Amino acid sequence: MGKATGFLEYEREDSKAIDPKIRIKGYEEFHLPLHEKERRRQGARCMDCGVPFCQSGMMLKGMTSGCPLNNLIPEWNDLIYTGNWEQAFNRLKKTNSFPEFTSRVCPAPCEAACTCGLNGDPVTVKENEYAVIEKAYGSGVKTEELAGNAEGFARFHEMTGALTPPQINSVPIGDGEDNVILGFRFMGQRFTIDGAIMQKLIYSVVRENGNGDKRMLPDVLDVPAALGSDLALRILEENGAAEYAGYSENMNRLREALSQENNALWSASLYANWLHTLRPLLEVKGEGYPVFMQSEEWQKKDLECFAGSFTELKHDTILYAKQVIAEMGGGGYEQEPDDRGYVEPEPVVYARFVELADRTAEGLKRYGMLNSIEEENLTRLSQIAGQMLEISKKELREEVLTDEEYEFIRN
Repeated sequence: MGKATGFLEYEREDSKAIDPKIRIKGYEEFHLPLHEKERRRQGARCMDCGVPFCQSGMMLKGMTSGCPLNNLIPEWNDLIYTGNWEQAFNRLKKTNSFPEFTSRVCPAPCEAACTCGLNGDPVTVKENEYAVIEKAYGSGVKTEELAGNAEGFARFHEMTGALTPPQINSVPIGDGEDNVILGFRFMGQRFTIDGAIMQKLIYSVVRENGNGDKRMLPDVLDVPAALGSDLALRILEENGAAEYAGYSENMNRLREALSQENNALWSASLYANWLHTLRPLLEVKGEGYPVFMQSEEWQKKDLECFAGSFTELKHDTILYAKQVIAEMGGGGYEQEPDDRGYVEPEPVVYARFVELADRTAEGLKRYGMLNSIEEENLTRLSQIAGQMLEISKKELREEVLTDEEYEFIRN
């Protein structure tokens, strides 16, 4: 974000445009850029909105909402505000290979998705992007100054070679070829956290084991292990993952990096936020939780829960599984069964689910993409998660649930 109160202190100010009667006489730029001090104020207007819809590009009924490139807009708006232009350029180029084009011709769906625009003018995202790339490349550069400039191109090639390589490779390669393919991408593919994890844990980043076998496919447990689950890591090691050269070293680096607090990473998209919602399932339950939740078998159960939800996320489908009922022999019940039920006390998961459901409904409704039926469904999901949150808190406090709460669990 920019300045915490910037959107309240500063009005939106756009670059002035040269009169059309004048600009049709030539081919020069016809927008007059703001002074740097004022441009930094425009960066300061980027508010701490929680989930930045501006960078969460998605299709809603055939229409684009937010940036299709998932540009890290709040990050470089903040860097503009603080005057850190070089780092702003680095963050912009991380997702956009040609901002010199997009900052001129893009219709800026990011600004239409800007939370600040709900009750005022949105942030000048497109012009801020233009200011960053102009600051990086300079202005007034002419084509004839570039053509045939071998020394300049050699310098350019040297500098681009020093850029951070992509974390995920999607280009088919042969054995022995480098699986990190450098190059400019006009419309770069979307980054996912689990994709980056898996890329570091397969061949050829990870080499052969003692038998010469290659780890050609990742394991679903790679993701929870990298996110901090010691149990998932132990299961992987028991099944031979650590026998592949480089696996343990790469896994340790991933665990260290992902253990750092990084709100920008986890709030970058609904995809990342979904994974963030599941992370508490990987935590070992200690004092304050029911005794049975403190066991290793419960941790294994939580790993299965994580894997099931991650699978749904990864495949973008909804999986429903009705549990089987074990055969226990004849004779029936000697007394009325106790069917009051129980809610697994995972308050952090339920709290995040409430926020995720509410923000999804809020975003879709703001764009007019939410009909009454789906709004009711999302509201019901939020209410169910909220009720489970309250029940979880009571269970952890060892308080007796009400009859209404038990009836809620039954139904």
